[in-house]
Amino acid sequence: MLGWTEKEFLDDSITTMHMLKFIALNRYNNESIICQTWKTYCRPYCAAFKPVALLRANQQARDGDYLMWADSSRYANYSLLLWQMLSSNINVLDAVTQLSVDYNFQGSPSMYGVAHCYHDDNSLCESNGAYAQPSRNLELGSGPWLDQFELSALLEFNNRNACAILNDLWVENPHLILEKNTFNHALLLQWLSLAMKNPRAFCRSHSQDQAAWSIIVSEHQLPILAFTDPYRMKSLSNVLMGLSTGSFNWINRSVARVPFARGTSHHSDFALGAPCSK
Repeated sequence: MLGWTEKEFLDDSITTMHMLKFIALNRYNNESIICQTWKTYCRPYCAAFKPVALLRANQQARDGDYLMWADSSRYANYSLLLWQMLSSNINVLDAVTQLSVDYNFQGSPSMYGVAHCYHDDNSLCESNGAYAQPSRNLELGSGPWLDQFELSALLEFNNRNACAILNDLWVENPHLILEKNTFNHALLLQWLSLAMKNPRAFCRSHSQDQAAWSIIVSEHQLPILAFTDPYRMKSLSNVLMGLSTGSFNWINRSVARVPFARGTSHHSDFALGAPCSK
């Protein structure tokens, strides 16, 4: 288990290689929607330390091993977290085994994130458009509904347009389970590259690292699951329990979408329906 402090993150060779970019991330974090709206939830470095930590764990792992990320705090008690996992009789191998049930994607199963869905059958889910903000008159904008981050990131991709990804599934990533393989390593590098290419755009997006990861998930059409109990995603032990007992299902990408209409930081156009078509 890697429980990083901020000092360990700053001393890591991946961070030092991009130190000026990470300094910029911390500076631009003050401009982010989440910091302006909920100051207590400002994330250091706009949470771009996630791909760094996973890349470091990936380097130390053996082929076929699994990497597991859990959102935490710079003040987290990692000894307590480890004790909770060991004392709860949760078997991570059981969780990974259950991921393979009805898994329809290349390679060994991985948990690339969780769709935010409603109803007992998860028949209505949020779209990425939930977090698209007005363009704020920035030069990248081609429409008033698109956030600078979505546009600057989507310019990287040639085979899918902004509307296709904004209408795709919104992915929550507080917990990830990734097999160590070449494909997943490339995904982690791509995730980090989005933050390094345009730190300001990365930070100004409402959900920052999650928005970047959602774009990558959409670009590669990665499989996404939803738990029978949506509140399971907030606790690592509950996530592992939900996986190991099969209390989840893989989401069909044709599932109905609902725009996110709650909260003052969300663009009103999406409360009425996404203004761009698929």
